[in-house]
Amino acid sequence: MAPELLAPAELLPAKLVRPRSQGVYPRDRLFRVLADQQKMAAVWVCGPAGSGKTTLINSYLEQSTSACIWYQLDESDGDIASFFYHLGRAAGKVMGGNFADLPLLTPEFYPNIPLFSRRFFETLRSRLKVSCAIVLDNYQEVDTRAPLHQVLPVALDTLGHGVGIYVCSRQMPPAELARHRANRSLRVIGWNQLRLDLDILSGAVLSNQP
Repeated sequence: MAPELLAPAELLPAKLVRPRSQGVYPRDRLFRVLADQQKMAAVWVCGPAGSGKTTLINSYLEQSTSACIWYQLDESDGDIASFFYHLGRAAGKVMGGNFADLPLLTPEFYPNIPLFSRRFFETLRSRLKVSCAIVLDNYQEVDTRAPLHQVLPVALDTLGHGVGIYVCSRQMPPAELARHRANRSLRVIGWNQLRLDLDILSGAVLSNQP
């Protein structure tokens, strides 16, 4: 049985708390790349640990007026019912709207996860009254066999071009997103771009030193 939604006054779990970004040097070149992709359904930022993926997206969104639903993925999200529950909970907390009636993934829906996913995201989108971004951080923590890989393409189709979706991962997008890469509704910012930007920043910092 799915857990009951907590009262609005209760704190969100750590995985749904947006990290703080203080004293971050703005990565203007990549900010411009991200701004150019606003017409796309999603952006996938890929690079090794410590390459600044999370900081890049967080600092970019800090410049935006959009609300932000932050979701830090971990191995528990192999349970797709848990994922939908926590995403709905985060939406209700961040957006302050009525999200209590979002569909719950009960056993009868398991044979057709994509159909349930479309229903869930259509309902979620109808509840979003202001501009919103959804960030899925640490996507590499999701098992390769997890149902979430079936869910993400549906999210892009249903929420894209209205809700910005940003994914941070140490790995490239899974095969389930090949269609979105082919039709350019998913933009990938890879390690080469991140590394080049870090090199440019390092040079700028050194040149400004007395």
